Amino acid sequence: MVTPWQDARPDPPDLPSNEVTCTCSIETRCRDDYLPHVALNLTWFSDTGELSNPVNPGALASETWQKEGEPEPIETDPKPEEPSTDGDDAVPDQKHFIERRRFEITSGPITATSDFVRKLSVQAVLIQGCYPNPTKPLPEPGSLSSGSPPGTAGKKDKKDKEEKRQEQNRETHQTDTA
Repeated sequence: MVTPWQDARPDPPDLPSNEVTCTCSIETRCRDDYLPHVALNLTWFSDTGELSNPVNPGALASETWQKEGEPEPIETDPKPEEPSTDGDDAVPDQKHFIERRRFEITSGPITATSDFVRKLSVQAVLIQGCYPNPTKPLPEPGSLSSGSPPGTAGKKDKKDKEEKRQEQNRETHQTDTA
């Protein structure tokens, strides 16, 4: 892929620039009993305009996430009925809700030069969702591997599919000859 903006000449020193801020807004919908366990991490803009600052908004149940709207009741699969030995021990049906939460972050002022805009064109905000084992700590923001940059996503997917198909063919061939 040709990317002339990456090999561009440096900006002249007298080229005017603007101050900009960037905003990221994340909206989620999650079942109420999962809120304490689901967390999102992201990497956000530094003062230089690079996506390098880890941000950890915490679990969806934390105070950093704003509630949006009213919880929506949902139907859950009933648990299989177990024979009761005593009529007084009946467990009432547990109701669940889908709750909407929102997190928003705004960068500080960034000097928007042509160079910044060129760099921005190949950057992507990486948001990592975690539904962790409650006994282990959440991973650090940016510690999980990221996908391909947007310009190579289609090529990598085709290559991965081809490699996966070849691997399946080898496994099938080994099974047939065994």
